Amino acid sequence: MNITNFLVVIPTSIETNRLMSKISIDNQTGCWNWTGYIDAGGYGRIMYRNHQESAHRVFYAWKVKKLPRGKSKYIPQLDHLCNNRQCCNPEHLELVSLKENILRGNSPSAKHARQTHCKNGHLLPKEFNYFKPNRKGVRICKICAYEHERSPERKIAQRKARLIRENGPRRKELLKNHREQEKARRNKLKHLAKTP
Repeated sequence: MNITNFLVVIPTSIETNRLMSKISIDNQTGCWNWTGYIDAGGYGRIMYRNHQESAHRVFYAWKVKKLPRGKSKYIPQLDHLCNNRQCCNPEHLELVSLKENILRGNSPSAKHARQTHCKNGHLLPKEFNYFKPNRKGVRICKICAYEHERSPERKIAQRKARLIRENGPRRKELLKNHREQEKARRNKLKHLAKTP
């Protein structure tokens, strides 16, 4: 993919003073915290030559190199290595792919990608081992999937689904009968469990 639109920052002395006046340097972390306007996502925003830009992108384009513009999975993004969204220090920013930026974060998908065991403690495979009908790959625990398929709850749910599928308009009546039968079956099992 050809990228033709870039953010190039060559500030005048007035613009340089304006940019640096909105920076507060944290001596412990080395972060250049943006003190100007902060958007809902926690990123600093600034007007630069009649365009609203992210402050960290402006500083990176000024101090390091020009940045590609746009939102696409093929356009690299800036990742905050310090995990501070207000930081504008170019040394704390790295140009990475969209996928890498997401996986470095703390989103549910990033946490799931780093997960090595399922909720029951079984080891998860490193690669996708199941593909959904929409062709998206997922990692599933084969032990838990096998136990789920054999569980009584799963069989009851399958029976209910079959009843609804096969009997359309009469489904409410049939489901009521089915619930009564299940209740009777459970009571019978409880009774059998109690007798020595």
